[in-house]
Amino acid sequence: MIHADVLRPFVEHAMSDFLRTDSLNVQEDGSIPVTSGSGKFTVDVVDADPPRLRLEAQVLTEVDGGAKVLRKLNERNDALEYGRLFWREHCVYFELDLPAAALDADEIVQACRIAAKVINTAGDQMHEEFGGKRFVDIQGEQDKQDQGRVEVGFGYL
Repeated sequence: MIHADVLRPFVEHAMSDFLRTDSLNVQEDGSIPVTSGSGKFTVDVVDADPPRLRLEAQVLTEVDGGAKVLRKLNERNDALEYGRLFWREHCVYFELDLPAAALDADEIVQACRIAAKVINTAGDQMHEEFGGKRFVDIQGEQDKQDQGRVEVGFGYL
């Protein structure tokens, strides 16, 4: 069985190529932050049995979780092929877990594209409808980039 420690360098290499950087920003906990549009997500290898690739984001903060918010999240989750959106403690989160051992670099990139699209679309639309704050609202324009921007087909990542 492949362990998470063996997979991390592969994921880091795939992310460096995808983000077109030689100086990947790997956090102390091993996660890789990626800024995309109005959102930010992290990519990490979870040490589990089997190891998983996890992409996660705090999509919106300061959101009251009434029935309308939960209904909207259910509608969005119904339409998602991968990942899930959920509300907890006044925040909307996104999480996508994939078995990491069999992933290739293209699948890691595709997972990032999916995460970016969901986070930006859901974040912007739910921000418009329910308020709250997105990453860009919290950080401001001057420091919203961790890795730079990369053209990914539907916008910038």
